[in-house]
Amino acid sequence: MKIETIDGIIDVDPLIEEFYESGLVQLANVWSRAVIASLKKGVNYAAECAEIVRQKAAEQDKPFSCEELWQSAAEILGI
Repeated sequence: MKIETIDGIIDVDPLIEEFYESGLVQLANVWSRAVIASLKKGVNYAAECAEIVRQKAAEQDKPFSCEELWQSAAEILGI
């Protein structure tokens, strides 16, 4: 997959491949999925995901680091 930026066209497939090969997807699953989706679609999913988690954490009196909240936010965003 190639995307066009101000600087030109970038092939994001090798970047995405690195997330999987490095093990980062296993270590930081939701964050990695957000970055990969951002690379593919040009939307800042990491920021959107973090905002959903912030809201849910406040509503549910849970810490921002709660993995359950991050997984829920990723599901809401479809990433």
